[in-house]
Amino acid sequence: NAADTTLEACKATQKHVRVNTPTGVHVYTVPSNYKQLLASPQMAQWIAADKKAHDSILSYGNDTCRQDEVPEGETVGPCVSQRKIKINPATGGLEERNAFKSRHCFDGGRYAAFRKKLGLPPVERGASNLLDDFAFKMFISSAARVNRRLYKVDIGDAYAQGARARPVGYMKMAPTVQEYDTDGTPMVYRLFSPMWGETPAGFEWDATLHKEMLHIGWNQAAGVPAVYYFAGENGNTANCGKIVDDLLFMEDDHKMPIVKRTLELLTARFNNKVSSEIDPTAFAGYKIGYPPEGGITL
Repeated sequence: NAADTTLEACKATQKHVRVNTPTGVHVYTVPSNYKQLLASPQMAQWIAADKKAHDSILSYGNDTCRQDEVPEGETVGPCVSQRKIKINPATGGLEERNAFKSRHCFDGGRYAAFRKKLGLPPVERGASNLLDDFAFKMFISSAARVNRRLYKVDIGDAYAQGARARPVGYMKMAPTVQEYDTDGTPMVYRLFSPMWGETPAGFEWDATLHKEMLHIGWNQAAGVPAVYYFAGENGNTANCGKIVDDLLFMEDDHKMPIVKRTLELLTARFNNKVSSEIDPTAFAGYKIGYPPEGGITL
């Protein structure tokens, strides 16, 4: 049954952030819980960011229901809010748009503990195909050896855009966006898409992306499932390696017609939430360099 107690958990991906302002450097504190948020000088900005995160959840086919309408035998997962401040790397100041970012996630760890306490079996994980450190370095080595150009693609809100392969789920709301029915009964999220933090969500997103890559003409590499290849016209070929929602492409033709067309198709498929960078300077935690004499360095 739905838990009767209201559990609050918040997680800050940052703690203190130095921000350049016209009057000098100012240190912003990212709130790690609801109490800190209410005491923050930037309370209004954080509440607005939390509301935007709430709207984002609902934009992917999810909705809300009364907590007492959760079916018998189902549990309502706790919510954890991740917050961060975006800095303009060129100025060191706040980003002009959406400098305050929030994301409401399913707290998978606490949910697992809650299910164990109730004597329920653990949620199955599933496996995702990710470019590991060795495969990534081989990928870069191959690009450098044959003088291929790199193109990085990032798919935003990836998990929420995956196809849920499980029955509907339920999650509590963050205190800043909590809604109530007319009689005061709390509302909870009803999840029809995978949610950040759910144990199977990564697998469901991976399966969705894999299906889309095959649909638009790419082939999965034998023995390296996190790598795809495309054989184009006139002998032009391209490859792609993926780590969750970050894709790294390389192509023989430096104008990159295959990759650019792939980017158009992925952008259309994933709700225009796709960003890209040609000749990226970082990927998988590594800095990428392009020396004047040629090649690629990590």
